[in-house]
Amino acid sequence: MGLRSKTKKNIIKFLNRKHLRRQLEKWENLYGKFDCNSYDKFLVKNLANESGYYHGELIKWSADLAPKCALFVGEDTKTALYLNEKINAKEVITAGLSEVDYVWNFEQEPPDIDKKIDLIVSHAIFEHLLNPYKHLHDLTRLVQKQGTIIIHTVMPGFRYHRYPIDAIRFYPDWFEEMADRLNLTIVNKRINENHIFYMYQKNSALDKI
Repeated sequence: MGLRSKTKKNIIKFLNRKHLRRQLEKWENLYGKFDCNSYDKFLVKNLANESGYYHGELIKWSADLAPKCALFVGEDTKTALYLNEKINAKEVITAGLSEVDYVWNFEQEPPDIDKKIDLIVSHAIFEHLLNPYKHLHDLTRLVQKQGTIIIHTVMPGFRYHRYPIDAIRFYPDWFEEMADRLNLTIVNKRINENHIFYMYQKNSALDKI
């Protein structure tokens, strides 16, 4: 990359961050404070999954919960076991299409999982789905009452990445509305450049959702 291209890229990044800071103030006026802590030191790199890494927010938030049974959505079993060295759950399970404990096409009904799942982590999944509302509804059904769902996805401005399709981008409004519709409590939320993170706690029993 030449000097001119680098300079242009840095200027665009600066302007995007400036715009995001202004927009974040508006969202905080609507929805309350967002987490402004840095989680870079918890970032896990060089993974064999599609993105090649796992955000520090997901690692730290999960580890703080000390889960008994954590479900990693979309990760293979080997990656989940490696991530569990960071979060120390008593048990980890996986669901997805390949090399997982439970096969699940996310556009279809979830599998029957005969376990008391108290944590579900979804990393870089929602932007690839045609019906993300259904998927969050399914996750809410799978997690036990008072259990936690942690979601990472991307916002407008994030690069196109087709795996197998790239379908949608998210604003905080979507997550706030989903909390109301599915009777979820928002425990934490964070925006980091073009990445957005939400942590929910399930309030309702299964038959009320």
